[in-house]
Amino acid sequence: MKDSRRDFFCRHFYTVQTKAWMDSRVWKFYLRTLLKQHITRSSLLLVDNLECHVSGESEAIMSEELKAVLQPLPKNATSVCQPLDVGVMGPLKAKLKSLWLFENSTATTAQE
Repeated sequence: MKDSRRDFFCRHFYTVQTKAWMDSRVWKFYLRTLLKQHITRSSLLLVDNLECHVSGESEAIMSEELKAVLQPLPKNATSVCQPLDVGVMGPLKAKLKSLWLFENSTATTAQE
């Protein structure tokens, strides 16, 4: 039987930092390594006001390297957007997880 964990880890990235917050090292990695490959035309990235998101360096990476626009949300807008996390993103993530688990169990059963 094939070790699916190796396959899984080859297709995913994860990072570890000392605090749970995003830091500039991880953010720059995300922009340059992950996001860059998906930007194929004029794009706008909306971000919260976390320091690493709105830094001059982030803006430079977006405009010079990714040819895209970085736009911070208005200050204190996160609390207004939180209902999306609960009402939309939470149920969407749950549905995607159940579909992924179903798909994965079906693939495992087919391989056996």
